[in-house]
Amino acid sequence: MDKEFGKWNWILMQDGAPAHTSRSTKEYLSKKCSVLENWPPIRRISIQLRIFWGIMGKRISLEAPKTEKKLEAIVRRVWKNIEWGVIENLVSSMEKRLRLVVEHKGESINGHF
Repeated sequence: MDKEFGKWNWILMQDGAPAHTSRSTKEYLSKKCSVLENWPPIRRISIQLRIFWGIMGKRISLEAPKTEKKLEAIVRRVWKNIEWGVIENLVSSMEKRLRLVVEHKGESINGHF
């Protein structure tokens, strides 16, 4: 983000999900960027984002990084090489996924795609 928008010209919007509020996560982020906190946890709306991170996680785990430095390098490379088709498919399926969430009254829609 610093490369794209300039150092500190952006803010990370962080929701209140437990993985985002751990002490180690907060300490790390406080050293790296400005964080807009106290957003409510985004559970149902972030379906595409969770799918995206699932794709990232699978690709990263295939390389089984052993050090933090290696993990960071792999994450950056995987992020940079995500195909636009993957992102376009997630965006184009958003309306259908939201309709399914409403139909299922907020319950899981896993297995419907």
